[in-house]
Amino acid sequence: MKKIIYLVAVMSLFGCAQTTSDYYYASLEGISDVEITSVGKVSLEKLKENSEIPTSYALKRDGYNLRFLIGNKSYFPHFKIIVESSSGARLSLKPRRNKEVVSAEGTICASYYPDAQNPSKLDFGWSSGCLSDDIPKLISFDIVDTNGGLVAQEDLPFKLKKDGKYTLLDAI
Repeated sequence: MKKIIYLVAVMSLFGCAQTTSDYYYASLEGISDVEITSVGKVSLEKLKENSEIPTSYALKRDGYNLRFLIGNKSYFPHFKIIVESSSGARLSLKPRRNKEVVSAEGTICASYYPDAQNPSKLDFGWSSGCLSDDIPKLISFDIVDTNGGLVAQEDLPFKLKKDGKYTLLDAI
């Protein structure tokens, strides 16, 4: 009982509160040439009331293929993007971050995290502060060969879709 009283006292001193938010995921449904390759339920500890959604997409282009995976790692819209050459050549993904796409509060909406161990992989994230329909939603990156030569540029539109709610402890 003393532990509970102590915890409540500490939480009131530091201003912690539970915050419930809608869970949004990035969707490529309806985008030309993109196929849904897997459907499943996202499994995050605090995510509730969610359903099965597309968790894997494929896009086949001349000379390369792209995969987009939604994982169980974030409460924010995200993809792990993987490029594979049709011929077996090594390809890399290079982000093109548009710092002018921002929320009303000035938050840059898109984040890109290249995989330092494997340049054919790239993590893409979208800020939860950028949910407005007025904000253009694009995943922009270049595909380059081992010499740094440009193979292709991609600017793929996506949509944000709501699927469930999550509750986290937040500082006030």
